[in-house]
Amino acid sequence: MSAANLNPNDRAIHDRATVRAERPAMALRSEQVFPQESPPVPVAVAGGGLSVGVPSCDAVLAEHAPQEPGGGSCRACGFVYTDQQVCPALILAAAGYPFLADRVRVAGNTRSLSDGESTGREMHDAQDRLAESFSDHPELALRAPVIGDAFGRILARCWTAGCVPGEAFEVVERDDGLVTVSDAARYFGGPETWPSTERWACESAVGRVLDVGCGAGRHALALAARGHDVIGLEPSAGAVEVARGRGVCTVPGSIDNPPVGLERFDTLLLAGSNLGLLGSRQAARSVLGALAAMASPGAQLLGCGIDPCQTSDSDHLAYHAWNRDRDRYPGQVRLRVRDGRFATEFFNYLFLSADELTGLVEDSPWQLTAYDTDGANCLARLILR
Repeated sequence: MSAANLNPNDRAIHDRATVRAERPAMALRSEQVFPQESPPVPVAVAGGGLSVGVPSCDAVLAEHAPQEPGGGSCRACGFVYTDQQVCPALILAAAGYPFLADRVRVAGNTRSLSDGESTGREMHDAQDRLAESFSDHPELALRAPVIGDAFGRILARCWTAGCVPGEAFEVVERDDGLVTVSDAARYFGGPETWPSTERWACESAVGRVLDVGCGAGRHALALAARGHDVIGLEPSAGAVEVARGRGVCTVPGSIDNPPVGLERFDTLLLAGSNLGLLGSRQAARSVLGALAAMASPGAQLLGCGIDPCQTSDSDHLAYHAWNRDRDRYPGQVRLRVRDGRFATEFFNYLFLSADELTGLVEDSPWQLTAYDTDGANCLARLILR
């Protein structure tokens, strides 16, 4: 059934599914591809550039049929339903396997899968069961993207195009399949385009500054204009080249792998939500220790982030619930950047509330002295003990 023929509630579910690209493929045999049973067709995944053949999916549809007409449980994954032609797991499959979308009739209580935290767990469980089920169907596996410097490629393309909006876009994929797209021109914008918390951070900088994860160097350039001695630290080779081309003194490296001989700094700046580089509950201790090793006595750490509690988005609330089930902070996310056929490795990013950050740094070399907010955006100020 075409999405155009669905009622409004069902169409919303269909549309939601179509942006959850590749989630089922995460547990599949990614080195395999669709057999060429018919001419290749483009698959609407983040970044584009992927073409696959379309196999017959009759067997898959039959496998996910109800055990009894009009009711019972799904033969493949056991999901119980009463008024659906196919199970919610197969509806989610339409995200990773678009050729299934027109074969799936969305009906009945499917809409409950998009509502709130409790049903968010059901959605993620259904996705996991679907991936396990399809692992027995190698003909449905997708080819994995090429691992590379997707972020650097995006910045280089935007810079070459004159850093103007509409020329290059950053595609970010979360590990539950949620895909977001933003204009890469934001990485080149001046202070007037930043969230207020990032302006506050730059205004609070003192002495020598290390811009951690400097990207294209927008914060470093503003700090240099204010008279600071600024070094950018950036793991993306492409971003390093762009930042240097814009006049930023940039060194390749990361918090856990800084270049040899890097001097100590009075201010460590983690702008652009880079407070998230704390990564996870388990990683944060070593990250905070590594940052302290780059800091002068009495140095400050200025970290910009997002308070994950300041959201009503059902996708994020479902993800928070999924994290709690796995004994993680609600705001821990696992992401990768996509650009055409290229993708970075998945990496952890950590969004924290004030209370969560206070507890996390309690036994670290740092003391939290301020946590300022503007809506969901936050600026944390920590002092080296």
